[in-house]
Amino acid sequence: MMTTSKIKVLFVDDELFTLRALERMLRREPGEKFFVDSAARAIEIMRQIPIDILVTDLRMPGKDGVSLLKWARETQAITLRLVLSACTDNSQILSCVNQGEIIKFLSKPINEEELKEVLKDSIRYCLVLREKREQRRQFALEKRALKEAVIQKDRLIETLQESCLVDPLTTLYNRRYLDQALKMHFRDAQRHKKDLSVLLLDLDHFKGVNDTYGHQFGDLVLREFAGRVREVVRGTDQIFRYGGEEFLVVMPETRLQDLRLVGHRIVTSCREKEFSSGAVSARVTVSGGGATLLHHCPLSREELLMIADRNLYEAKAAGRNCIAT
Repeated sequence: MMTTSKIKVLFVDDELFTLRALERMLRREPGEKFFVDSAARAIEIMRQIPIDILVTDLRMPGKDGVSLLKWARETQAITLRLVLSACTDNSQILSCVNQGEIIKFLSKPINEEELKEVLKDSIRYCLVLREKREQRRQFALEKRALKEAVIQKDRLIETLQESCLVDPLTTLYNRRYLDQALKMHFRDAQRHKKDLSVLLLDLDHFKGVNDTYGHQFGDLVLREFAGRVREVVRGTDQIFRYGGEEFLVVMPETRLQDLRLVGHRIVTSCREKEFSSGAVSARVTVSGGGATLLHHCPLSREELLMIADRNLYEAKAAGRNCIAT
């Protein structure tokens, strides 16, 4: 808990002898004390220093005590407000309560024992409020830290989940995620009577690439080929590394003629541009087999893949470097 020496008390009275009397009476009492002779000076101090307890007279030239209390209530919400005055005007006293929301009204002439007791009670109350505010602040910090930890955990889980679904070499989706994604696309296409196309791609003579140029160059070919496919397909399409040098493109709402167009663009990109790394370069072609839901009418997603695989075999048999649908 905060020590009483850190509690700041401000006394405001236009009568200097009253201020001197207060200073003498309270010299040994706890708290850091300030004494000023006007509301204007009090406001100046309160704007610079967080005052815990404000004790003010009511009748003062310029801004009076009620105005000061109202200002303090509106701008210094944590300050406890008290009145020490000889005022007996009930309407003004009522204004202190309603507008200044004071916690205590002390009458002049000053009753030293009463004043000291009230101040001690006010300081204890301030300490309790300070402790509660600190507890709330700590709770808010802990809550924020916990929220951040949860966010970080969710991000980590998302990253781990994604890493389980993504091929690390090509950063394409892997075979594990294909089953889940194709099931969703196939069900959606059937329900809404939309078309769904798949394109199975296989890099021609890829074993020879690895044997001739090494696996490091082979890996480069796989990564670059994945990039070339990305450049051709739409953002709504999904590309999967199907296994080894095989890739699968799932294309929702894609008709047979559009499937053929995408396939030919991929084949052309490999036919016309070599794969290269430094001084090593090689032309690696690709073959593909396609299938669509509305044209081939498969009864299941497994049959859709079987049709694409059969067409890929036909493309290979036709001399490779082409698409069969």
